[in-house]
Amino acid sequence: MSRLMVIAAIAISYYVFAILLNSVGTVILQSINSFDISKPQASTLEGFKDLSIAIVSFFVASVIPRVGYKLSMLVGLALVAVACAATPAISSFWFIKVLFACIGTAFALVKVSIYAIIGQLSSSTKAHSSLMNTVEGIFMLGVLSGYWVFAWFIDPNNDASLSWLNVYYLLAALVGFTFIIVMLAPIHPVNVEHSKGIAQEFFSMLKLAYQPLVLVLFFGIPVRVNRAGYRLLAAHVQQRSTGSTHASQYSNYQYFCYCLSCWTSNRRRCTYPYELVSILKYMLSGYGCCNVAESPIG
Repeated sequence: MSRLMVIAAIAISYYVFAILLNSVGTVILQSINSFDISKPQASTLEGFKDLSIAIVSFFVASVIPRVGYKLSMLVGLALVAVACAATPAISSFWFIKVLFACIGTAFALVKVSIYAIIGQLSSSTKAHSSLMNTVEGIFMLGVLSGYWVFAWFIDPNNDASLSWLNVYYLLAALVGFTFIIVMLAPIHPVNVEHSKGIAQEFFSMLKLAYQPLVLVLFFGIPVRVNRAGYRLLAAHVQQRSTGSTHASQYSNYQYFCYCLSCWTSNRRRCTYPYELVSILKYMLSGYGCCNVAESPIG
């Protein structure tokens, strides 16, 4: 029973953050209409979300075992609950930025804790894979249901309406419910060797970056995009003016990472290896040397 309680706690936590994290596209569109801001301004929300996850994960991951997984999850959930509850009351774009920074920070705390807890609950590699796949599946359910949740609060007759912000009252209540489940779950603290200082543990974590598999993941994660996604990106780049170098630079960087991850993992081969050289020239010189729209993705 205690094991099921812990699994329920990590599953619902992942479900809630799936809704919050993947709502950024909807929020960007609604912010443009409701707050009368430009597209570049609205797109900064993605950075507030992703950079907060990266920074907190990098600097706090080695400290979380000392603090405790349960406490880390509770702190993250409490932070998001307060931010969600305050969003409709403040109704300003600057606080939407704060909201996504809080969501990213909290998800970093929760994610590291959940991965470690899954390891505690698993007695074998098969059990670990099974539980991980279950939790990831629940995450995707949260992604899917998030669109429906936000759609219920959007006013179809008035694009500038702020009624969609009321969805955060519902999300704050859902996060509060998750907080209670996590608080009641018997998550056991991990035994930490206090002989090592925080600095030593941090540098021990950095040494993992030299592992080949870590390097593959580092270069491959940004480009796990299907063929349709690349074609849509290429079409968007072609629609822009020739002076729009940032979009094409980003797409070329993605394809470069894709080639590198394919070769280093030996799972698939790129059809035209010479394009990797072209992309490298592009990145070094600042000029486009290949047409991403014609680049085969496999």
